[in-house]
Amino acid sequence: MQRHRDSAVNEVIASILIVALVIALAVIIGGIVFGLIVIQPKSAYIPPEVKVVSYTNGTPQAISLYSRGGDMAVLDSKGGANYALGIYVDTPTLSYTAVPDAGVRTFNPGQTLYLYYSTSGYRITDDLTGKQVLPLPGGSMTLRIVDENAKLLVYNQGMTISGGGTVSPTPTCTMGTSWVIRNKYNADLHYRLEIDPSGLVISQGPIPKKMEIHLWYAMLPPYKAKLITTESGMSSGSEYAGPPTCQFTTYQQNFPGQGDPQPPQNRYQLQLSLL
Repeated sequence: MQRHRDSAVNEVIASILIVALVIALAVIIGGIVFGLIVIQPKSAYIPPEVKVVSYTNGTPQAISLYSRGGDMAVLDSKGGANYALGIYVDTPTLSYTAVPDAGVRTFNPGQTLYLYYSTSGYRITDDLTGKQVLPLPGGSMTLRIVDENAKLLVYNQGMTISGGGTVSPTPTCTMGTSWVIRNKYNADLHYRLEIDPSGLVISQGPIPKKMEIHLWYAMLPPYKAKLITTESGMSSGSEYAGPPTCQFTTYQQNFPGQGDPQPPQNRYQLQLSLL
């Protein structure tokens, strides 16, 4: 008799727990649907190296931002990219939005941008040649980089701009060449990228399915390289290296868009082959 009573109690407890779980799930799902619970998106990871640049008489004229690695990003939130950046300058009295010059759309690993001051306010460029650059306004300021899609702060640095004196030198980087290795197949593969015809190995290892590897090599063009798929022994053929690029850390990313990736668009993009 005691056994039947315990069994009935256990069934009641189980029913109560199931009902409570269903209610909790309904509350969570409803909160997400109606915006009461916000799932925070991942923000861009970009570790910039920031320096003040002076060209004449020790007068600070620009601030350089060198991307030491991390994610690829754009400077236009309307571009539909995963990471869109906004660059802001805050002073004790006002906050300014730095506007990219025409044609300046990206901030990728190994790339240097320059924040400069002009008659129209703060601007962003990747080349100061020919720009009407005014001395940076003196005083304290804060440089902010914001992930506009995630609405999260990526970088925040306070600094003081003075009219003269010692300033940081123009940033330099180690120049080499970059390669993009693409695996269009639904299987993990192994690759070997080597200089042609010497056979010196630039990089080798595994590459996951439907992924591409971006890597840097300490050799300036012109030279050729070929990509070999270990599983098939097939070679991509010899291709010339691309233009010189600042050193960056090797990283992987998914193919853009849906379905099979498009054929490489540049000579320094190589695709694995099993055929």
